[in-house]
Amino acid sequence: MLPCPAISDSLVNMKRIRPSLFALLLLAAPAVHAQFIIYVTDFTRNKSVSKITSDGVVSTFATEFDGIKGLAVDGMGNLYVAGYYKVTPDGAVSVNLNITGLTNFDALDYVALDPQGNLYAADDANVSTVYRVSSAGVVTPFVSGFNGVSALAFDRNGNLYVASYDDENVSKVTPAGVVSTFAFPTGNPSGMAFDRNGNLYVSDIGDGWVNKVSSSGVVSRFVTLESPEGLGFDVDGNLYVATHHIGSPTGGVGTNTVSRVTPAGVVSTFAIGDNYALGSTLSLAIFTPPSIPTSLAIIKGSSANVVLEGWNGTPGTTYYALMSTNLMIPFSQWTRVATNVLDATNALSAAGIFFFDFPIAPGMGQRFYVIGQ
Repeated sequence: MLPCPAISDSLVNMKRIRPSLFALLLLAAPAVHAQFIIYVTDFTRNKSVSKITSDGVVSTFATEFDGIKGLAVDGMGNLYVAGYYKVTPDGAVSVNLNITGLTNFDALDYVALDPQGNLYAADDANVSTVYRVSSAGVVTPFVSGFNGVSALAFDRNGNLYVASYDDENVSKVTPAGVVSTFAFPTGNPSGMAFDRNGNLYVSDIGDGWVNKVSSSGVVSRFVTLESPEGLGFDVDGNLYVATHHIGSPTGGVGTNTVSRVTPAGVVSTFAIGDNYALGSTLSLAIFTPPSIPTSLAIIKGSSANVVLEGWNGTPGTTYYALMSTNLMIPFSQWTRVATNVLDATNALSAAGIFFFDFPIAPGMGQRFYVIGQ
């Protein structure tokens, strides 16, 4: 079941859907601001995962993970810890790995989910391998030959990006396993995340930079922070960066912090952890449940137009129609297919009613649409 806000008794009106399409409407809810949960490793105590709400409230979510370095969260809110563990939204921990028959296997430290919800994990050995982990926890090699993997990330097209700390570059791996060098964005890549426009952001823990890499591989400096590591985006396009702030140059102790960076590059402190040794790793993952105003539809059919109607909108606010073929991926990875800015001078818009009218490409099979901010 898709996690959702409080469900209204009335369904969203989609009366102008073309006859060639089938739609199942699931919910209608009042417009609210986007809510999210940030998970960070080693933030308030070693060997733990901390949970930070969208209000900045910090708590310990799960503990006793030895040497964790990577996190990923699926669209249902399940957290994957370093390739080994799966943690449900209520904190239940289970082992998520079966390495029977594998040889030359090192620790699966870094993880990422592809657009279909498949889990990939990499070791950080001298010659690193990226493995695919099935829903049953069965591990199979996917691609290898990287020198010291330090982060993984997927774009919306299913291409995997692998950051190499030793090679000081980011490689692109197609779904077929073809590897190419994508960019040299930083000296010591330590975290990666894609924004909603398809730009890749890469942190550099050594030089204190977060660099922006366009889809064509052009690198530009986005922001400078002290010892940035894990990265993640909310649905509004704000970047969250897990950082170490060094206390004493000789003491080896620092304060863990999560900073929020707006799309314009304005930095503010979002949450503060405790003082722990700088040998720990600050990986970060963000889960965004449906924050929506409005509706979710499941569509099957051929090429046509679909019309969505939203309720309870706020005049002057921008709303988006988002599409995905998979409910399991985070909403930040759904594709924007239409935009509507409510016009306060229009009678319907002033009443909070708004529409989307857009074409549906043929051959996509089942897809899901949601209206959000």
